[in-house]
Amino acid sequence: MSNKKAISGSIGKMALVTIIVIAILGAVLYVTKSGGTKAPPTHVNQSQINNYVYCIGTSGTTSENQSYYAPLLDNGSVGAWQSTTPYPVGLTYAGCSIYQGNIYCVGTFGNGEHTNQTYYAPVSSSGIGQWKPSTPYPVSFYHSGCAAYNGFLYCVGTESGAMTYTAYASIGGSGIGTWQTTTGYPEMGHSISCPIYNGTIYCIGVGNFPFIHSYYANVTSSGIGVWIRTADYPVQPVDTSCTVSKSGYIYCVGTRSTANKNESYYAQLTKQGITTWHKTTGYPIPIASNGCFINGNYIYCAGSANSNESTSVYYAPISSSGIGEWVQGTSYPIAFMNAYCAVPGYGGSLFGGGGPSTG
Repeated sequence: MSNKKAISGSIGKMALVTIIVIAILGAVLYVTKSGGTKAPPTHVNQSQINNYVYCIGTSGTTSENQSYYAPLLDNGSVGAWQSTTPYPVGLTYAGCSIYQGNIYCVGTFGNGEHTNQTYYAPVSSSGIGQWKPSTPYPVSFYHSGCAAYNGFLYCVGTESGAMTYTAYASIGGSGIGTWQTTTGYPEMGHSISCPIYNGTIYCIGVGNFPFIHSYYANVTSSGIGVWIRTADYPVQPVDTSCTVSKSGYIYCVGTRSTANKNESYYAQLTKQGITTWHKTTGYPIPIASNGCFINGNYIYCAGSANSNESTSVYYAPISSSGIGEWVQGTSYPIAFMNAYCAVPGYGGSLFGGGGPSTG
């Protein structure tokens, strides 16, 4: 009988200890949920950075490597710009894209010369982190487009040497992988914008007269497929900025051609190419070499007033009916042009390419 009592007592003590442990754990969880100390996240929270824009570089003589970022507010306006980690070298005409919490940049025309250097860095609500060098591009690269999609970075053309050159590489937290050549662009591939949407890359314009030709091709882990010509752009899209919405519409703003310097156009994207281009609300000032990007239901453009650097920033609502009224936003801290601006999940700047880089 005494043994049974001892066993019963032991079981009771064990049950009491268990209850105490559970209570302690519950208290810890409650404190954590109520604002207590939390363990740091082990990965980038995409939702925390989706509403920020990051801009890099300019063709200015003194600020070629400066970088800034700003929050994008629910009403479409731009919050205060803040400086962040400068690019390691002067950056102009580079091909950059953001993918899964990192920004990747290829080539540059900074400091008066073009290079094949590549760098990458994490992006967060605190700005751009430390830049690190990565796999050099196979040729000197500038004045063309790079866009990220499904774990790969695709770059089209260059204004030096073989202007039809294209290459792609895997991207991730360790940087850019081995570059592989793929299907060359059909014509001179510079002064173009090349966004990606739903597994298809669309390149607007070519670097030779009449400039208006546009092409599209499928992109896969095996590279870029056959290029197919699609709807010509209505005016010469020299240094025009094109970016893509989640709903599959492309919006292009400005040009450096002798006329039409503030005209804007949009079109729907399909697997069979670009549908009819439609003219829409012109930009408030003549513009080219600008950084444009889309966040939610708004398009934003920053920088150059055509051939001159500018601090101007404007934004407007977008829909399947085009671009709405442009509104002036918070001025950029320095006058800039030929720079790269984007929000995570999109490309969209001069030569930056873009489109939803998901999947």
